[in-house]
Amino acid sequence: MKKGWSTVIGLAILCVTLSGCVEKKPVKDEATKQELPAIETLKPNEKLHWIGNDGMAESVQFTDVPVVVDLSAYKGQPIARGDVVYFQTDAGSPRSGFDVARVVGLPGERVIVEDGQIRINGGKLEAFYGIGPLFSSTKLAAEYNRDIEIPDNEYFIVGDAWQRNFSGSFVEGPIAANRIKGQVVGWVDRHLYSDDPIPESAQVRALLERGLSIGMSDMLQLLNALTGLEEALTVPYTTFVGKWFLSDMPHMVQAMAMLGPEQTEAIIAIVADFSATSDIERIILDTGTLLEGEWVDRHERDTVLALLTAIEAKGDEIKVPEEEVTPEESPQAHDEQTAIEDTAALISALKQRDAEKVKSLVTASDYYGFYGLEEAQEIVRGFEANFDLETLRAVADPMGLSHHPAIGQYAYRLEDDGNNSKPQAEANTNESLMLTVRYESDGGVVYNTPYISYFPFAERMATQYIELIQGNKAEELTGFLNPDDLEIPVEVAERTIALYAKAVDLKSAAIRYVGGFDFVVEDKKGAFHPFTIVYGDGLMGIQDEYVEYPG
Repeated sequence: MKKGWSTVIGLAILCVTLSGCVEKKPVKDEATKQELPAIETLKPNEKLHWIGNDGMAESVQFTDVPVVVDLSAYKGQPIARGDVVYFQTDAGSPRSGFDVARVVGLPGERVIVEDGQIRINGGKLEAFYGIGPLFSSTKLAAEYNRDIEIPDNEYFIVGDAWQRNFSGSFVEGPIAANRIKGQVVGWVDRHLYSDDPIPESAQVRALLERGLSIGMSDMLQLLNALTGLEEALTVPYTTFVGKWFLSDMPHMVQAMAMLGPEQTEAIIAIVADFSATSDIERIILDTGTLLEGEWVDRHERDTVLALLTAIEAKGDEIKVPEEEVTPEESPQAHDEQTAIEDTAALISALKQRDAEKVKSLVTASDYYGFYGLEEAQEIVRGFEANFDLETLRAVADPMGLSHHPAIGQYAYRLEDDGNNSKPQAEANTNESLMLTVRYESDGGVVYNTPYISYFPFAERMATQYIELIQGNKAEELTGFLNPDDLEIPVEVAERTIALYAKAVDLKSAAIRYVGGFDFVVEDKKGAFHPFTIVYGDGLMGIQDEYVEYPG
């Protein structure tokens, strides 16, 4: 009897020793849904992305349709298992330099893939994406076997259709967090290359009559329909497309980049025609700044360059002959050396944290003539918080499309030896790292960077936003959140207030600046919620997941 028990105990010890005998607790993900919501109206922080491969083609929502990426998703929340992320890659030579895939493993976890089953720290991943496709042979399935310890700040991400993955962790290994630029949050229900008939002229006119309120799927179909339409270059069409371009350049470019070459060329011609009847120099400058955004992929960059070429050609056609320009109309004399000296003066004042000098420089033009010492102090604060002032420098960017000496505008890239070192600045081109110096006809110098144009008002706006929430002032909050006269129901503001009341203790809450244009609302117990001040075209607004804008 004793011998029998010892045999059982020995077997039990042996069983525990052998990993195959003990099944670890499964890792479950019941929250992630395979289906994405259809999105019609894009927010400023969202972009369209054409996947361009079948790596996620287990669902119709990832096949021949644009997906919607929230570029700010991970500013206030961590990357989670099950998320479909938008990441930088050159693997598989995607035309855009970006791809999408699903997060399977998190930093510090051990991911084992064997015979088509994903395990996390030994436990089966019980989710629709935890099991790979049915392979035709054991040998083919074995090609996807992995046993990886995920380093800190890296993620194991795969496309749902494993055998069609040309990027992601099956190809590249774990993906660093700084390569993940956003989260896929929806799709646009429009299969651009389907057999759906292109709308006839009457249908196109009906869409035009609805104006800019039409949804993104109709907008894409409309752009497709304008190709080859005889009346496409008449005023109603050029006005509509031109106004959309001016009101929402990023999303317009993203939409154009998804169309075929013929369609893109047709839309570019329409935008160029409209520009000839508008402030064409301003349109050229604004179009050039699109290349400075983090959202721009390679195909979109090509579209912007083609747009600029067409618009500038129109500008040459309508340019006033030089002999017709009177001396009074001639711009103030300026050159590259003058711009370098004026830029150096600003950088020097910032390095010395001399708000009085900064005020003197930026108010030399009427453009910032209303700025006082308080605004200048905020400019210094913004630079101090986001740059190493001791090593801050402005590097000329003569090849940048914001550089237009002929009209008195010079472009510089802001760099330092800290967070904004040259390699990072080149990899993460965005508006906050750019400085333009523009000379007005009255001789004034206009310095343009978000830390001068918008940052002085960011904390005031953030404070006012939270004070309205703390005061339970839903009606006033509705007006405060109202972007570009969009009718926002008071229920939106009421829900925002309610969500904040659940998240933090509003009585003890205060705002805290994080960096860039990011803030958090934090109470005395440490509970907090993030939000961002967004800006553009002289306007500022709030980006907050607790604010659910209509559409």
